[in-house]
Amino acid sequence: MIHIDGLTERQCKLLDQMWIKDSHEELYTWVESLPIIDAMEVDVLVEMVQLAYIDKEVNCVSDLSLANTLIEKA
Repeated sequence: MIHIDGLTERQCKLLDQMWIKDSHEELYTWVESLPIIDAMEVDVLVEMVQLAYIDKEVNCVSDLSLANTLIEKA
Protein backbone atom coordinates (compact mmCIF):
# COMPACT_ATOMS: atom_id res chain seq x y z
CA MET A 1 0.00 0.00 0.00
CA ILE A 2 1.28 3.46 -0.83
CA HIS A 3 0.54 6.72 0.92
CA ILE A 4 0.57 10.23 -0.55
CA ASP A 5 0.34 13.16 1.87
CA GLY A 6 -1.21 16.53 1.18
CA LEU A 7 -3.87 15.59 -1.36
CA THR A 8 -6.92 17.78 -1.74
CA GLU A 9 -10.45 16.39 -1.59
CA ARG A 10 -10.72 16.87 -5.38
CA GLN A 11 -7.51 14.91 -5.95
CA CYS A 12 -8.77 12.10 -3.70
CA LYS A 13 -11.99 11.92 -5.73
CA LEU A 14 -9.99 11.74 -8.97
CA LEU A 15 -7.83 8.98 -7.50
CA ASP A 16 -10.95 7.09 -6.42
CA GLN A 17 -12.19 7.27 -10.01
CA MET A 18 -8.81 6.10 -11.30
CA TRP A 19 -8.81 3.03 -9.04
CA ILE A 20 -12.13 1.71 -10.34
CA LYS A 21 -10.89 1.54 -13.93
CA ASP A 22 -10.27 -2.04 -15.07
CA SER A 23 -7.62 -1.36 -17.72
CA HIS A 24 -5.22 1.22 -19.10
CA GLU A 25 -7.57 1.68 -22.05
CA GLU A 26 -10.48 2.42 -19.76
CA LEU A 27 -8.35 4.85 -17.77
CA TYR A 28 -7.14 6.70 -20.88
CA THR A 29 -10.65 6.86 -22.33
CA TRP A 30 -11.85 8.37 -19.06
CA VAL A 31 -8.97 10.87 -18.96
CA GLU A 32 -9.72 11.96 -22.54
CA SER A 33 -13.34 12.65 -21.55
CA LEU A 34 -12.31 15.02 -18.73
CA PRO A 35 -11.94 18.77 -18.98
CA ILE A 36 -8.30 19.64 -19.73
CA ILE A 37 -7.60 20.91 -16.20
CA ASP A 38 -8.82 17.63 -14.69
CA ALA A 39 -6.92 15.57 -17.26
CA MET A 40 -3.73 17.44 -16.37
CA GLU A 41 -4.41 16.82 -12.68
CA VAL A 42 -4.86 13.11 -13.34
CA ASP A 43 -1.54 13.04 -15.21
CA VAL A 44 0.15 14.54 -12.15
CA LEU A 45 -1.62 12.08 -9.85
CA VAL A 46 -0.50 9.13 -11.98
CA GLU A 47 3.09 10.35 -11.68
CA MET A 48 2.69 10.82 -7.93
CA VAL A 49 1.40 7.25 -7.56
CA GLN A 50 4.29 5.93 -9.63
CA LEU A 51 6.83 7.88 -7.57
CA ALA A 52 5.22 6.80 -4.29
CA TYR A 53 5.45 3.18 -5.41
CA ILE A 54 9.11 3.58 -6.40
CA ASP A 55 9.83 5.33 -3.10
CA LYS A 56 8.21 2.46 -1.21
CA GLU A 57 10.33 -0.07 -3.09
CA VAL A 58 13.54 1.88 -2.50
CA ASN A 59 12.79 2.18 1.23
CA CYS A 60 12.42 -1.61 1.41
CA VAL A 61 16.09 -1.93 0.55
CA SER A 62 17.87 -1.26 3.80
CA ASP A 63 21.17 -3.15 3.51
CA LEU A 64 23.31 -1.36 0.97
CA SER A 65 26.62 -2.54 2.36
CA LEU A 66 27.38 -4.76 -0.65
CA ALA A 67 26.66 -1.90 -3.03
CA ASN A 68 28.86 0.45 -1.02
CA THR A 69 31.69 -2.10 -0.96
CA LEU A 70 31.51 -2.57 -4.74
CA ILE A 71 31.47 1.19 -5.32
CA GLU A 72 34.52 1.63 -3.08
CA LYS A 73 36.39 -1.07 -5.02
CA ALA A 74 35.60 0.54 -8.38
